Amino acid sequence: IDREANQQAASLIEMARKGVTSERGGIDLNNQGCLAHKAKDFALAESLFSKAAELLKDHSDIKRAQALCCRAASLLELGRAQEAEEDARECVRLNPAWTKAYVRLGAALERGGKHREACNMYVDAIKRDEVKHLETLRPALVEANKVARVFSEAFIKGLQMRDKEFCECCQTVQKPLRLCSRCRAVHYCGVEHQRQHHAEHKKHCRKLEECAQDQQD
Repeated sequence: IDREANQQAASLIEMARKGVTSERGGIDLNNQGCLAHKAKDFALAESLFSKAAELLKDHSDIKRAQALCCRAASLLELGRAQEAEEDARECVRLNPAWTKAYVRLGAALERGGKHREACNMYVDAIKRDEVKHLETLRPALVEANKVARVFSEAFIKGLQMRDKEFCECCQTVQKPLRLCSRCRAVHYCGVEHQRQHHAEHKKHCRKLEECAQDQQD
């Protein structure tokens, strides 16, 4: 960052220390953080994004999500994948309609060696809002799946065709499929595969049910 931007950032940080919780100040700090990140001063960027997120805590969830998403990017550059993952998860919680939040979470999971979890997260995001997320997240899913080998070629092809109905256990797209009676978002080719996948699915079933209810409202 140039000298003037550094001075402005220092002033905003001092305001934050004095308890000035201005939304405009948080946005300005976030912008300065972006400049620092572009200049590859990732430590400064992380500090600026942290202050921005703090100032925006009681204001806009969307603006705070942007600050956390940016901080996650700087944390990844600093080799702090776990912290980046935590930021990205909070970002998804604050703004679940934002595709970039899932992109950042996937990057953090993959950097931490969690390729299987990244694959499942990409699919979950696509199923929540296919129109918004499919084009951006499908290529990321394909790349992560090359390492994790979670999903079959038929499943990936099914996503490409925008077919949301597939067995969560074996990824077959052949009909008929049965729905989870609670969330009504996940399909199975039969009772046996539903039983096999129960332990994993119960972690997400309630969230999927709530998401479906929100969409109806």
